[in-house]
Amino acid sequence: MEKIVFNTSDGWAIAANYYPSPGNAVVLLHKFASDKSEYMSFAKELNQKGYAVLAIDFRGHGESTTRNGQKVNWQSFSNLDFISMTKDVAGARDWLTNKGYDSFAIVGASIGANTAVNYGVTDAAVKTVVLLSPGLEFKGILTSQTIRNFTKPIFIVASNEDTYSARSAAILYENAQGKKEIKLFDNAGHGASMFARTDLDRLILNWLKDNLS
Repeated sequence: MEKIVFNTSDGWAIAANYYPSPGNAVVLLHKFASDKSEYMSFAKELNQKGYAVLAIDFRGHGESTTRNGQKVNWQSFSNLDFISMTKDVAGARDWLTNKGYDSFAIVGASIGANTAVNYGVTDAAVKTVVLLSPGLEFKGILTSQTIRNFTKPIFIVASNEDTYSARSAAILYENAQGKKEIKLFDNAGHGASMFARTDLDRLILNWLKDNLS
């Protein structure tokens, strides 16, 4: 694993963990108020299966707290700042392109899931997305309209006791326009915490095998 930093179009220095591989690439997006470390085990598993992995710290989170030389964290963010996290994914895409990867998948948790939908619909390089505990809206990031234009393969996962995410997952699944699959666990938690209590890693690996080529 290599620690790297890339810059976004609006001046953020985004920290990421990069796991190199000649295979296809996967970008991992963490939940709100967390950081890239929540994917540590899964990132290693993906890499062992032959995928290149880029796990980023969103702007204002983890080690990504510098914008245009000034220290900033998410606690001072407006909704527009959160909506602009798609620029972090765009920066990740540019970095991967420079490394020779011409397509990738996104796995996003919670706010990362919402961001994955809204970025993925705009970029042909994104071949598939996996949404863990998505919402119809969070911190101003809306998915209810975007999903109606989403024609790529999408895998949506939530846990039934996480009622807002489970309800959102069902609505997003209903409105997605391409190949789609949904999995609702029981008592599995929220976002990346579902890895610890389920076979989520196996399910995602199977999905990527079939939909990222």
